[in-house]
Amino acid sequence: MRVISGKAKGKRLFSPENSSLRPTLDRVKESIFNMISGALPGAAVLDLFAGTGQLGIEALSRESKHCLFIEKDAAACKIIQKNLSYTNLNGSATLIRTDVLDGVKSLHKQGVRFDLVFADPPYKCDYFGSGEGINLLKLEYLYDIIAVNGLFVAEHKSKNRFDFGPEFREIRNRVFGQTSITILKRF
Repeated sequence: MRVISGKAKGKRLFSPENSSLRPTLDRVKESIFNMISGALPGAAVLDLFAGTGQLGIEALSRESKHCLFIEKDAAACKIIQKNLSYTNLNGSATLIRTDVLDGVKSLHKQGVRFDLVFADPPYKCDYFGSGEGINLLKLEYLYDIIAVNGLFVAEHKSKNRFDFGPEFREIRNRVFGQTSITILKRF
């Protein structure tokens, strides 16, 4: 797992050993950033379920203005801090240790807006489908923190149904075996 391009290009990122984290594969990450490259310069970024922080760090390396990382696992937060320090990108980052739903609600109350949002939740939880559980994309407070024409990049299980509702328009979907990347635009 490494930073693919930009200021921190080539730096290997740390990840916890014996962890339940499922870092995005470099080839998948490279494809994501090729698809959204025009949205990165100067963007305010939100990395939900941040894990190791690699998606937000890649965005910062490629000239995004700021990234807010939300992660609830204490060990993962330490890894994110270590990766930000190692890549010298910690001056452009904020890390909040909290549950994603609580974090997004808090950001909504503050009136914060993001140009780009990454969401790579644990595959065992279906945060994007129409089944049981919470569909993040149907929560008004998530929709409200994404700027008009902002992008929402979701990594999810290919076999899971993806239900994004009328507030978003799908602009790209790529399948990489068991992993799918869906990019939505808020309008």
